[in-house]
Amino acid sequence: MTETTQENYERRVRKYASLLHGTDQDGLICKLQIYQSFLQKQRDIGDRLWKIEPLLFYLIKSLEQDVHLTLAKFFDDNGYGIGKFLRFCIASRRQITWASGQPPGEKLLEEQTKALDEHKECTKSIVGRRNKFFAHRDKEYLDQSDQVFSDYPLSEDDVVSLANTLISIVGKHEVGLRGGSFSFHGAEFFHIAVDNMVRNLEAGRKLNFPDQKLG
Repeated sequence: MTETTQENYERRVRKYASLLHGTDQDGLICKLQIYQSFLQKQRDIGDRLWKIEPLLFYLIKSLEQDVHLTLAKFFDDNGYGIGKFLRFCIASRRQITWASGQPPGEKLLEEQTKALDEHKECTKSIVGRRNKFFAHRDKEYLDQSDQVFSDYPLSEDDVVSLANTLISIVGKHEVGLRGGSFSFHGAEFFHIAVDNMVRNLEAGRKLNFPDQKLG
């Protein structure tokens, strides 16, 4: 049985919400919150964080890569790309109904498209790193792996901003469909957990290595 435009739209929104709010290994919001919390912790106490636990540097870099790879999935037009979704919404707007009985606002869809377009350089770098380096190592990066980071530059703040724009876009569609409700996620709990983790590591470091100066 052929899917209606409304069914297609609702299925896509549910998929996006699941990918954002999930607490499994695919949930972007929880990963992002953990990543942001570690970034803030490092900015607050500087290199002292690596003295508390040197492995945190490598763990955070691994988490950063995971955030990049998760974000990259949202910008594949041959998959569930968010740009493709917005184009679908604009083209089919009058065949889509929110809980209010009205379609998504034309102005809203234009604003969301513009907001996404403002991150096009960041998106290009995230997808480029994924395609050229993380998923399939291109030959030009076999001997000079660091070159990919120059060819596809990214800043931590730009990545977080892009992720938050994506979350905001999906959130407005989810709220529109549900009439004001939205998915619950445990982002705040992850922030607290990171803070507790660092404090426990610091306490353990002082106990096990009393002569070490943490700064």
